[in-house]
Amino acid sequence: MAGAVKSTNWRLLGEWALLFIVTTLIAVASFQQSFIQRIDASLLDFAAQATLAPPDESIVIVEIDDRTLDEIETWPWDRARHADLVTALSAMNPELIVMDILFLEPSEGEGDAQLADAIAQAGNVVLPHTFVQQPGQINGVIPAYPLDEFAAGASGIGHVAVGPDPDGVVRQIQLAIELESGDFPHLAAVTKNLAAPVSSAAETWPDNPVVPMQKAGSFRSISASEVLSQQVLPEFITGKIVLVGATAQGLGDRYAVASGTGQIIPGVEVQANTLDALLQDRLITAVPDRIAILILVLVLALLSIALWKLSPRWSLWTSVGLIAALLLGSMGMIIVAGKWLPVSAAILGIVIIYPLWGWRRLAAVSRFLQSEAEKFRSYAERKSTEDEEGFDTIARQVSLVKGLLGETRETLSFLRKVISASPDPMLVFDGAGQLVMQNSQADQLFGDADTNSPKNFDQMLAAKDVAKSASGKEITMPGGRVFLVAEAEFDVGDEGEVLTLRDITRIRRAEEERQQTLEFLSHDMRSPQAAIIGLTRKLGDSLEEKERLTRIEDQARRTLKLT
Repeated sequence: MAGAVKSTNWRLLGEWALLFIVTTLIAVASFQQSFIQRIDASLLDFAAQATLAPPDESIVIVEIDDRTLDEIETWPWDRARHADLVTALSAMNPELIVMDILFLEPSEGEGDAQLADAIAQAGNVVLPHTFVQQPGQINGVIPAYPLDEFAAGASGIGHVAVGPDPDGVVRQIQLAIELESGDFPHLAAVTKNLAAPVSSAAETWPDNPVVPMQKAGSFRSISASEVLSQQVLPEFITGKIVLVGATAQGLGDRYAVASGTGQIIPGVEVQANTLDALLQDRLITAVPDRIAILILVLVLALLSIALWKLSPRWSLWTSVGLIAALLLGSMGMIIVAGKWLPVSAAILGIVIIYPLWGWRRLAAVSRFLQSEAEKFRSYAERKSTEDEEGFDTIARQVSLVKGLLGETRETLSFLRKVISASPDPMLVFDGAGQLVMQNSQADQLFGDADTNSPKNFDQMLAAKDVAKSASGKEITMPGGRVFLVAEAEFDVGDEGEVLTLRDITRIRRAEEERQQTLEFLSHDMRSPQAAIIGLTRKLGDSLEEKERLTRIEDQARRTLKLT
């Protein structure tokens, strides 16, 4: 039986290890799958909203909106109109003028020259650039800069490339794009360095950080028509970072942003959000994949150990607790440290491993129940199928084993009664020599088995100061009672031993009395016999024959009387 138990344990250990390895591989493989990334993105969107602070009041958006197009002119504007806008803004002394409008191709007329002059005169204009397909190549791209006359007067130039995530939502912004021709910083990064320069020669940016997006319309804004018509108080613009971009319907670029805002916002607001996150240090960066995978493996290992060591109830609570810890920890890292830990793959692993292990354990329980029922086949044959209650196989097996256990309890109770009814003290020890059961007669000798701390027979004897014979077959209680120790070994399941203590006190006392009597008689009979021997030898020579024979007769009669 012990061998069967060891075989079962090794099989379960192998299943446990295999389940952990397979689940871990599935979880790691799903780490880069789109459906897992979508779940992680939703969690990220939810947590990112908690990091949002009120928009930086130093950022102002000048919108080329529907009102502007209605009042000024339709799009596209002549470059001279852009020059007028830059000149009007420059007159109100903003800190920076950031144009979210590409000026890549020359135009007709004097507009280009006027705009180049306005940019140069302002001295604080930041221009955007983009990337175009490299001629003669399929995948290569090259930067597309503003016209040279515009770039010459600009304070800085940055790219405005935006790449949405696989679900079409803009979350990550490439603050620096590396190409063979060089590094190209983002428009917001260039603006931030101009507005709040760092002490080092060049500021490094994290790779593809997540930018928490404000709701549409969160930034202070004003219509370009109001600027051109001089209807704006200078205080609204003075000292501010002004972003100029198109927001009119059907005009310019628009992007879907995180589900926390659930809106489509124009490109200029994407630039404003990116600049706001840089100024307030609210960028969210993902932890390296190797760290996320390591945490995934550790979580699954911890759960696997819990499944092996803990009860089903605590295993369930451990699974729920690990999922909660992953979610709260991931969100907490975003809020506290601006770090994003994707946890959906780890949660997927938990969702896979817990029910699978539960299924394997349930299968093992089912096998055990069936095996136990087979061991009591005589009872199972007596028990009709109508007596087996339960909706499914497991429930019916439980019902059957429940009945078997009931009969076993009754049998055990009967055996206890038999042992208790024995007139002799009886003690039952297991294979390790530890007390398992004793009857009431043994309780009177050694105390209650439930409160008796010594469980070994020799310890029990020592605790009661009981003398044990050299052969170990007899014990003598302090009161003088003598017991014969009768041993009976058994080998049913685990090895064990039954000791029966038979009271032989009366027998031992009778033997002692007999011995004392024999010793007394032998002493009294020795004297007349010695006298007879003496009379037949020299002692009798001094006596006459008649006297000597008379004395011999007297001693013989005395011996006969003692006998």
